[in-house]
Formats: sequence, C-alpha cells, structure tokens
Amino acid sequence: MAQEILLTYHIVRRQYLAFQTTNLFSADEEKTGNNGLSTKQHLTSDNTRGHLDRGVFENYMSHQKPYLDPDFKLTDMAEAMGVNRTVMSNFINQTYGMNFKRYLNLCRIKEYHTLIVHPSNERKSPYQVMAMAGFKDSRHFQRAIQLENTYKKQSHEDPPINKKG
Repeated sequence: MAQEILLTYHIVRRQYLAFQTTNLFSADEEKTGNNGLSTKQHLTSDNTRGHLDRGVFENYMSHQKPYLDPDFKLTDMAEAMGVNRTVMSNFINQTYGMNFKRYLNLCRIKEYHTLIVHPSNERKSPYQVMAMAGFKDSRHFQRAIQLENTYKKQSHEDPPINKKG
C-alpha cells in the first residue's frame, strides 16, 4: 500500500520511477504463478529500452527515421523507446521546447529539404518528394510549413512594450 502511495506521489510530481518487482514475492510464489509461468517476473528493462536521453533518442531518430511513416504517432515512439506516452511527451517538451507533432513535422521538413536537392530526385515532383519525407498529403505538408513560419515569426518578434500615457 505504501509503495502505491509513493508511486502515485511521484507520478503526480512527474518523477517517474523504474520498479523491480522481484523482491515483492515470497520464495514459494516465485516458483509458479496462477497461470503456471515459471520463476520470477522482472519489470526491469535492458540498457536501451526505458532509458530516455537525448543522445539515444536522436540516434534512433537519425538512423531509423520513423517519421518517414505518415502514420507514425507518439504512442509508436513511446513504445520504441520503452516508456509510456506521457513520459515520451514530457521528454520531448522539456528537451526540445515543442510538442511531439511539431518535432515530427520539423524532422519531415528537414528530410524534404534534403531529398528535394538530391540528384536522384530531380525528376520527381515536389509532391512525390513530400510523400517520401513522411507527409500524408499536400495539405499536411502546407500546414506544417505555415505553422513553422508562424513559430519563427513569433519567436523573432519583440515582446509588446506597455506604454503609459
């Protein structure tokens, strides 16, 4: 009961913990469970899964390029990294200062710019290259470009000055 309260407290404070359940069971219960599974069940992960850090994340994104799939979602990314979607979303928000969808669109826009200038794509239409970069259709592409331009304008604008008088 105390562990559940502590876990809830840490989840509320967004301090997620990794648990190892091997010490929770007595020696008799470890041998077989109700369903006949053998020995201990571990909830700990290996060295790569469940560990979120910028290097591991960026390495995965640059080598696997999951954003090329137009149907790639936050839950897919979280599953690939071995965490839940909330942890994944918070990681991207805190690390990159943007939400997952914007991060994904930035990756796709960069990929588009790389592909469009590649000699092997010179005879392809911009729409074909757009699809190769992971955009579902031209509407999604145009919206991503417009949103990025809006974000850039907002970040370069000076904050309004309150003038009295």
